Amino acid sequence: MAFCRHVFRMFFSTCLVIYIMFGAEIYNVEAEDLGSANIRTVTRNEELFDAQYPMVYGLASEAAQDLINTDIDKYVQKFYTSVEDAGSKGKLRYYIYKNANNTLSMALKIENNTMDKKKTVTTYGLNYNLTTGKTIDLSNYYNKEAVLNRAQDGLKYVYKLEKEKTLLYPDNYYIDTDDNVIAVYHSGDIADKALGEIEVDLTAADETRAKETTAADKLEKLEEGSIVGTEVRLRAQPGLNTKILGVLQDGELVRLGKQQMADGLSWTYVARKNNDVGWVATQYCKRTSESFPANNAEKCLITGEDVRMRSEPNVNADVLDLFVKGENVELLDKVNANDRDWCKVKRNNGNIGWVAAEYCQTEK
Repeated sequence: MAFCRHVFRMFFSTCLVIYIMFGAEIYNVEAEDLGSANIRTVTRNEELFDAQYPMVYGLASEAAQDLINTDIDKYVQKFYTSVEDAGSKGKLRYYIYKNANNTLSMALKIENNTMDKKKTVTTYGLNYNLTTGKTIDLSNYYNKEAVLNRAQDGLKYVYKLEKEKTLLYPDNYYIDTDDNVIAVYHSGDIADKALGEIEVDLTAADETRAKETTAADKLEKLEEGSIVGTEVRLRAQPGLNTKILGVLQDGELVRLGKQQMADGLSWTYVARKNNDVGWVATQYCKRTSESFPANNAEKCLITGEDVRMRSEPNVNADVLDLFVKGENVELLDKVNANDRDWCKVKRNNGNIGWVAAEYCQTEK
């Protein structure tokens, strides 16, 4: 397969469809420009194999590109092995869910016919950083306990499944276009009579609990703050393409709540004085508690690789983003929480979050 990838990279930049024959095997490859990464579809249809799988090309880093394609190839080889072992025709398909903001997220779905003519379906969620080529682990978003809680709430809410049937850790997931994390379960592990795959939006658990909380309760928990910027848009949901509910002015006093990532930006839940609520890009939000004089601002240096920026000073808090090693940030606050020191920092793009103090070195 490594040889195939080398041949594909040399010949397919100018062709959309090409056939390459190796012995009796025929590969049909179609190229498509799709988002941040270009995708080629490799098709193989023979007596036992009905396969369509992706190949990434055109990335700035060839090393990252090779890492991604090598990882995808592992799952393709699993498919070939399972088909050969079963001795009956299998089907492989792929689905791209997100290909933007430096993230490529997809799912490979494998269908096999067993000896007793029953169909088994296996889905693999594959998620990659397009700069490094590294896989994006589910722990980048939630720790195991948080995932279990969200998954159980989501399964119970969406599929009405009893809690004792949902005590499984979803290590299989993909990221959709709204940056929601979708866990994929194999139905036999969840519900005896369910068919196909069970997919649960792990972020839906927050929305479910929110519906059970009154608007007044939600507003009481918000912090005082203000808007920094003119004609700042208030949106119905996090994201650049969501509905605009209104426009906020520079210096307008608001109340600020939780943050969420969408379209590569951090968004903050905002309530106006008239209790209209929505989402604003975090870079335009300033919490009153963060109003430190600029000349007193202390600078810090991030000292680790892929250091997590969290919404709260807690290892169980949601991950808002990852810092880059050597990144300069502004120190806003220091606290000790849960037997660990934390730094509240502001990035150059205005995003604010918490980082473990051992990864935040004060500049001399």
